[in-house]
Amino acid sequence: MRTSSRAGTPLPPPRLAIPRGAGLLLISLVFLAGCGPRQIADETGPQAYYRTGLPLHDTSRELEAVTRSLKQILFTAEYVTFVFPLDAGIREMDLDDPAVLERAVERYSDTDTKRGTAVVLARTDERAALITNNHVVGFPDRLIRFFDEEGARMPRAARRVASVSIRTHELGVIADHANLGPFEVLVRDTINDIAILEVSFSGRAGAEDFPPLPVDVGDPRRLSWGSFVYVVGYPLGFPMVTRAVVSDPNRTRDGGFLTDGLWNEGISGGAILGVRGETGRLEWVGMTRAAAGAWEVSLQPRGDEAMDDSDLALLYTGPLFLESNLRVQYGVTHPLSINLLRSFISRNRGLLRGRGFDVRAY
Repeated sequence: MRTSSRAGTPLPPPRLAIPRGAGLLLISLVFLAGCGPRQIADETGPQAYYRTGLPLHDTSRELEAVTRSLKQILFTAEYVTFVFPLDAGIREMDLDDPAVLERAVERYSDTDTKRGTAVVLARTDERAALITNNHVVGFPDRLIRFFDEEGARMPRAARRVASVSIRTHELGVIADHANLGPFEVLVRDTINDIAILEVSFSGRAGAEDFPPLPVDVGDPRRLSWGSFVYVVGYPLGFPMVTRAVVSDPNRTRDGGFLTDGLWNEGISGGAILGVRGETGRLEWVGMTRAAAGAWEVSLQPRGDEAMDDSDLALLYTGPLFLESNLRVQYGVTHPLSINLLRSFISRNRGLLRGRGFDVRAY
């Protein structure tokens, strides 16, 4: 206790000078400090080059602009099939002689159609260049079926031919612009499964209907485990935006990667877009190519025989053929990196420049 020098009279305690209104603030701070655990901001480091989670801002307008640069393509081939009896003893090597086809006991025609997605690379006032997968715009020259009695142990050249289908015509069109007529395949890379197409404008469609992809080219080597990507294309013929997560980044020299995308027929050739971590901008990092799959072999009647529901209850006694079908195993997909596409474009830069296309952005 403080005392004065006179008669030991106690002195009053010192008074704090608190500005008006500050008392309530002081009480509030004391109250907050005494309630609950302390919250400490934790610095987790810089954002990844490409985001590993959903974008933090609205990307709908950017994606809508991207969809205008993607086109659904249809590619159709016509085949004539020649059917041979078992006792004809036709081998695969015999098919090189056109006269062998005269020994067929039956002949019929059919068509096969593929659909896919193509990305607009560049355009002029008269035409546009698009890029897609080669397998979307190509059919084999001939398809050979063998008699199943021969068994898989026989060398292919020695197996007897049951039928051969020979391609007689093929045609590719842009689905939403049928008035443009067929497109032309300018150049192919059968090993890496890439093709560049050219379509000429006519009628109502013009350059404004084929804007080049409005996003920058990205760097797939900077994708990481768990990078979030958009996938844009025409699965089953529908314009769609879906999403996937990157695995095994940089699995190839060109920055190849895997995704868990659930791809359906028709999305081949679509665009894969990464989201920049610090800016949120979309960048083109790859092209859809193929999903994992396994071949399944089954016995099937010839496809052109007319059958209705009432026939399903009857014993089928007609000819049977081995048919191989690719069963898609969804969830493991193998894209092409944008670096692989850029290398292909670079090798064909002279051809494209000669057609009037400016592809310096790639």
